[in-house]
Amino acid sequence: MIGHLIRHDDFIKNIVEGKVEGKRGRGRPRYSYIKQIKEKVKVVTYKEVQELALDRCKWKELHRQELGS
Repeated sequence: MIGHLIRHDDFIKNIVEGKVEGKRGRGRPRYSYIKQIKEKVKVVTYKEVQELALDRCKWKELHRQELGS
């Protein structure tokens, strides 16, 4: 689903990429959805995730590899 969201410029994409204003409480930092995606596709930056998602063939291949393992 994240590949679809990145390829389309709309309100949902702004929510996924956006930052929430304000201050968080004490404790361990949350494990963000974007961090999980970067781990799954084995890249370091969000920019790399965007580049992969924009190339549908590569994105589908990553998804197939994930299902196969």
